[in-house]
Amino acid sequence: MTEKLVGHVISHTHWDRAWYLPFEVLRLRLTKLVKKLLRLLEEDEEYVFNFDGQTVPLDDYLEIYPGDRPRIERFVREGRLLVGPFYCLPDQFLITAESLIRNISIGRKEAAALGRVQMEGALSDVFGHPSQIPQILAGFGIRSAIIARGFGPEEKARGWVQKWRAPDGRSSVLVYFCPAGGYANMYYWGMDSFDPEMYPTIPVDADEWSADLAERHLERLIEAYGEGRMTTRELYLGNGVDHQEAQPHTPRLVEEMNRRRGDIRLVHSTYERMMHAVRAEGRRLPVIEGPLPSRKLYGTMTSRVYLHRDYWHIASRTEMLAEPLLACVGVCGRGHRAFRELHQNAFTFNPGQNWAAFPRHPAGELEHLWKLLLKNAPHDDICGCSVDATHRDMENRFKRAREICD
Repeated sequence: MTEKLVGHVISHTHWDRAWYLPFEVLRLRLTKLVKKLLRLLEEDEEYVFNFDGQTVPLDDYLEIYPGDRPRIERFVREGRLLVGPFYCLPDQFLITAESLIRNISIGRKEAAALGRVQMEGALSDVFGHPSQIPQILAGFGIRSAIIARGFGPEEKARGWVQKWRAPDGRSSVLVYFCPAGGYANMYYWGMDSFDPEMYPTIPVDADEWSADLAERHLERLIEAYGEGRMTTRELYLGNGVDHQEAQPHTPRLVEEMNRRRGDIRLVHSTYERMMHAVRAEGRRLPVIEGPLPSRKLYGTMTSRVYLHRDYWHIASRTEMLAEPLLACVGVCGRGHRAFRELHQNAFTFNPGQNWAAFPRHPAGELEHLWKLLLKNAPHDDICGCSVDATHRDMENRFKRAREICD
């Protein structure tokens, strides 16, 4: 008897802070999304929603509506609103290695402050992955990488889930590749407007959905999984896409599909539940090594090169000059001015020279600097593939980061 499949319907949004519209315009859509989501979570106590691994969208929202923080914290603690472990979803090839580490460190801190850290590596729309990613993730206790780019025909033939081993030979994570539309393979599920070649044009909460259409959509996905090697029976079904609001009728469609079908059991799930189920299978998985690039997007390596230059210049000065010097200052127990001008007594009585003295390690200032840099790191920013207004905002953030660093 064939083992029944389990479909993990994961309601989510992939939130690009800026892309085809500038940041503040998209933030207006973000506030609408979060307001409606909080109301849905209050009305439907079984609903769960995932913020595709990021915490920065909630930072952006709470700048506008700080009074909603207790409501957000409640749902994060309950495990019904999943955030983290990343601050943002950066392009992993165009920024420094230290930036990837700080992105996780800050993301975990932000998620913990909201009540709970989602600890699976949801890397939805990242433009490829360096070979070192398993080691970086494993170093933070993250045991998976859920990806939508980087697998070619050869990798798919070896299995949708594999063991991805880092160059150190010791660190590894489970890499789960999402086929047939990737992270968005079941967005606008059951909606009459669904077309895999274009974004729908009606609200996701419109009462225009069909169980028959939802079943056809599900059948297409099952067929797509069958085109690769089934190294798991736990299927990722991504009920979301870029800037999509929560789909309120998803739980009803899950119930209806379970009544109709005997070959698959659907659950309204999360990244954590899905990967826990994958690990519980205890399968002997194929091992994959090396980078997982997205060859279709290599053009972004040379798009708006001045942005790449500015990022590396400021990040390198921060990593290799500012932070090491501040560490030396801390060890020597002296303020910045005293450390630099120890034998220049002419400056001793000049109050204007004391502006840079640090009575303490400037941890908060450095974290602010890193956040400015990381807000320029997502693929739609650093890859130079957005509207001009998005990249003008980047230049301003680079200016501010440079001022802090210098």
